[in-house]
Formats: sequence, C-alpha cells, structure tokens
Amino acid sequence: MKRMILAAVFAVSACFPVSASYGTFGDYLLIDSYPAARVMGKAVSAACYGIVFSGENPAALADLENTAFSAMHGFWKMGINLNKAGAAHKFDFGVLGAEITEYGLGSLSVIDMDSFGNPVITGNAEELYAAMFKAVYAADFESFSFGIALKSLIEKFDGDFTHQGVDAGGIIRGVFAEDLNIGLSVLNISTVKAGYTLPLSVNGAVVYDYKDENRSIFFAGAGAGWLVYDRYFEFSAGFSYSPVSVFNIGGGMVFDEDMNVSFSAGAGINYGDVFLDYVFMPDAVLGDTHKISVSGVMGTEKKQGTEEGESKFESYMKSGDYYYRDKKYSNAVKYYEYINVLYWRNLEKFTDSEKSAFFQKLGISYYNIRENGRAREYFERAYFYDRNNEILKHWINLLK
Repeated sequence: MKRMILAAVFAVSACFPVSASYGTFGDYLLIDSYPAARVMGKAVSAACYGIVFSGENPAALADLENTAFSAMHGFWKMGINLNKAGAAHKFDFGVLGAEITEYGLGSLSVIDMDSFGNPVITGNAEELYAAMFKAVYAADFESFSFGIALKSLIEKFDGDFTHQGVDAGGIIRGVFAEDLNIGLSVLNISTVKAGYTLPLSVNGAVVYDYKDENRSIFFAGAGAGWLVYDRYFEFSAGFSYSPVSVFNIGGGMVFDEDMNVSFSAGAGINYGDVFLDYVFMPDAVLGDTHKISVSGVMGTEKKQGTEEGESKFESYMKSGDYYYRDKKYSNAVKYYEYINVLYWRNLEKFTDSEKSAFFQKLGISYYNIRENGRAREYFERAYFYDRNNEILKHWINLLK
C-alpha cells in the first residue's frame, strides 16, 4: 500500500510544477545525455539506474555497489561538440559522484562599425563555450531511491555568465511488479539572474527490465518531459534488447504536443563491467548527432569480500550474504540457489542451526521478491532443523 501511495504522489507531482514567465538560456543542457540514456528518449531515463542515467535523475546512482566511471564525446555538424566525464563511489552513508562537462558551441564572426556607422565584418572570430561542474549525492532506502545534485555553470555567449542550479529526483522499485520502476526528476532548479534562469525541466517515466539470471534481456520504457518556462511538452518511448551478454541494440522516439516526431537508434558492447555505447540522432536543426561513451563499474568483487584462492562455495556464500545485508534480495537468491543446487554437499557439513539459518535467509529473500510459495518451502526446511524456532513458526503460518 505504501508503494501505491508513493506512486500516486509521483504522478500528481509531475502534473503540477511551478510555472513562471522568465526566459531560458543554455539549451545545450538538454543535449548532454549519454548514448544509453538518449537512445530511448531523454524522459525515459528518469526511472533508470546507472551512472550514465544520473544526468536525467540523480537518484540513478543510488544502487551503485562500489565505484563507477563514465566518459562521453558528442558532435554535431553545425560545429557543436561535447565532452563529459564523471565518477561515483559508494560510502556507508550513500553514494557521492562528480561530473564535469565541456561544451564547444562553435564560433561567431566579430562585427564592428566603420566611420559611417555601417556594420563591418572584422575577420576575427569569437569562440563560444560553456562548462558545467556537478556534485551528486544519492541514497537507497530499500524500495525507494533519492538523489540530489548541485551544479555550477559558466558560459561565454554574448559575454561571460555564471549560474548555479539544483537537480533532484527519486525512483520507486517494484511498484506493481519486481522489475517495474517509476521515476520522477526535476532538473535545473535555479533563481533568476540577469533576467535569465536555467531551463526548468520535469521528467517522469515508467520502465520495465526483463532479466534472466540477473542479466538484462529486454528493457522498455515510456516517459514524459515538460520544459516549464518554455511551456514545451514531449513524450518519449524506447527499448533496449540484448540477444547475447556482450551486445545490445536499442531505439526510441520522441514526439511533442504538435506531433513532431524524432527517432534515435544505437548499439553497445561490453567486456565484463566495461561498456561502450553509441547513438545516432537525426536532427533537422542541429544536424545529425553522433555520441559515443565508455562507462563501467569497478571493485564489485572486492566489495563482496571475494579473496584470491577461496572456494566457489565460500565465494557464493559471501556474495549471497552481501546482497542479503544490502537488501538486494533477487541477487541474494541467485547466489544462495547456486549453493543449494551445486554445493549441497558443503551444506551437509553444516550444523543443524547453520542449515536452519541458511534456509531462513533464503526464505526471507524469496518473500521480499513476492515468491511466497518458495518462501514457505524454505521456511519449512529451516524449521525442520530448528523445531524450537518460534519466528519460523510465525512465517510458516503467515504464508499458509
């Protein structure tokens, strides 16, 4: 019930952002998404996890297990280019991240006046650029993630200009199904400075991630975005399909209230925990857009406590216990079931109390991913080894 209430709050909040009449600047802020995010449509990323989605929702960093990095280059035919790099690390109190972005906005010919007051092209060119630094904090609260980012922007465009802003967002996991996420983000919250403000953007999305043995096979989502001050509304939808573990393809579409439609397509490859992504976006105004990025995670094995030379049984048990403590129950089930199926002889060496504790953790994990039949089965096995455990009796009666 609590999850349904949170979902309703998200939906209502997305419909009533604060309106204002100030002009906006820096439209380039709307074209800096990573390929993995942009291929499905910008708004869809508001409900996705991963460092490459944190630009659309800072809560995307909340499920990070250790350390992640990302870097991107994008270019447009009209002379605009973009470079971005970021990193994030999980601490006991949450995830901290930082990102720096550099925009090359082309050049303008310098125009002066002659002695008669007529405009004259001097032959000199003025390079236009912008840079942005962002610091992010994100935290995970079981089925809900929250994130906030502070950003500082400097641009050279008709003079030097600086501005600060805030991004905030949240993601709810498993609202109606285990693999269904709902996300909402509000980007570029800022004050008015010299008559301008950052382009306030509200994005909401729903995504579904179908997994097989914890690997994403098919990912699809739909979202909506609103540029509040510009009164511009758009919808987006997209998908990503991974036929094999090292390769994925994706595509998406975006259309506005006037039914102007744009498409995107991309592909990615990965080697272990390192990902290389590409996206192509045709654009009538900016010209064809190409983006390429590299991202990855580091230290997962170390974080789980896996040591050189230890047995697979011990490794799987430590991994299962790590995910169990971190309330990532789907991952915990995977490793515990590896033990239950492949290393049952090792389990036979446990004492009765150790066997009971193992099956109890497996039952609790299944209960938390809403597989009550499997949960009751393992609670009964745990009770077989510990007949005096009143907690196990309660679980078994609860799931009858």
